[in-house]
Amino acid sequence: RARECRRSLSRQDVQKMVTGTPGLSKSSSNLFRKLWDDSLFSYPDYLFLLSILTKPQQHFDIAFRMLDVDGNERVDSKEFLKFQSVINHSSALISGHEECSSLLIHLFGKKQTSNLKFPEFFKFMENLQNEVLELEYLEFSQGMVIISEEDFAEILLRTSHVSTHDAELYKDRLRERITNSQGITFEQFKVFSRFLNNLSDFAVAMKMFTIAGQAVTQGEFQRAVKASMGVQLDAHVVDTIFKMFDSDGDGRLSHEEFVAVMRHRVQRGFESKRSGWKGFTACVKKQVNK
Repeated sequence: RARECRRSLSRQDVQKMVTGTPGLSKSSSNLFRKLWDDSLFSYPDYLFLLSILTKPQQHFDIAFRMLDVDGNERVDSKEFLKFQSVINHSSALISGHEECSSLLIHLFGKKQTSNLKFPEFFKFMENLQNEVLELEYLEFSQGMVIISEEDFAEILLRTSHVSTHDAELYKDRLRERITNSQGITFEQFKVFSRFLNNLSDFAVAMKMFTIAGQAVTQGEFQRAVKASMGVQLDAHVVDTIFKMFDSDGDGRLSHEEFVAVMRHRVQRGFESKRSGWKGFTACVKKQVNK
């Protein structure tokens, strides 16, 4: 989406957004598309929502339970802000305008006096993940119920850090090896995307099955997926992945190469290549020179 100029908001504009933000009972996988520009999100809100898309549910579960001091499996808005800062890895990111936050209003009501239960929050997480995945999928499906294997590869590679040349090699490999295209359904795509959020656990599981980074078969790959996330991937999805990443066609895959490429897919291109003071100064220079 093209970068837009800053938008000035009057008090009436802000009040209209606050009033128009739906409550938790109306949460759905279409929430953010309905809100669109009629909503207010702070930078901490943005980081938190991005974390929901890129981190395993277990991280949120642990943080939630640590803040649930009385054990009633619910938090108020103040406890949620602590929870948000834990997930964002910063206690300093406070916007100062929490009363206008569309995220907090949606989760805790317009006066932010309601409590948020664990199941409600995890349903909100699931809805957000599904909404973003639907948008990605619909971009390629064009109203159809499936996308091609090549489209699936394009979605996985477009936010990776592989070069254009290497990305084309992966896609060429896939085209050459597909003999009977079945396509990828949204459900298959969704399960695979959930698997990628558990990529670190998958990498650990793979080390249990292999020695010194040895290439793995589809069966071993599936065993590691099952061990790391408790469900199996569709066999056709796994076969498609092997057609992309099996460099010599021997039916084995370098899982280390696969994990390295998919880590960037999980972050959707939002991870920083440079951090610390050098990263900060580089960012300032980039903005000044625009």
